Amino acid sequence: MELSLVTLAPFPGSRTTRSKCRRRRALVSNAIKSPPPLVVQLSVGVFALGFLDAGYSGDWSRIGVLSKGSEAVIRDAAFAVVPLCLAIILWIGKTNEKP
Repeated sequence: MELSLVTLAPFPGSRTTRSKCRRRRALVSNAIKSPPPLVVQLSVGVFALGFLDAGYSGDWSRIGVLSKGSEAVIRDAAFAVVPLCLAIILWIGKTNEKP
């Protein structure tokens, strides 16, 4: 991903400006990285566990956050969301294996 930076120097063609621009570009490109695969896998797993907790624990409807109807919908959606999350976790693990 190429990022363009605006040069704020009095002489845009000077060497110092170009080298500063290169350094800034390197800093920005190093700062924008994707999270490690393990973090993504853990996040997807917590999302799936949240669906299971919201659908099956009964705590959320008891304290008034969800209605019984919403809890039933989440419980039904968990049948699709949890396997999809497991597939995503396994897919991320497979794409990061080294041959």
